[in-house]
Amino acid sequence: MLSAESKIAVPTKESLAPMLDQTGLVVEEWLGNWRGEPYAPTSPEIIPIGRLR
Repeated sequence: MLSAESKIAVPTKESLAPMLDQTGLVVEEWLGNWRGEPYAPTSPEIIPIGRLR
């Protein structure tokens, strides 16, 4: 079995929000995982749910 280690830079919600706004997206809800639970700083994911402006 082959394996490798890597580091991925993940933006914070606070840095992601303005980038999405600049692209014309309006975030209506932030989820923290794929079960649909609300985002919290300790969430494993940052999932923006929204629409085009």
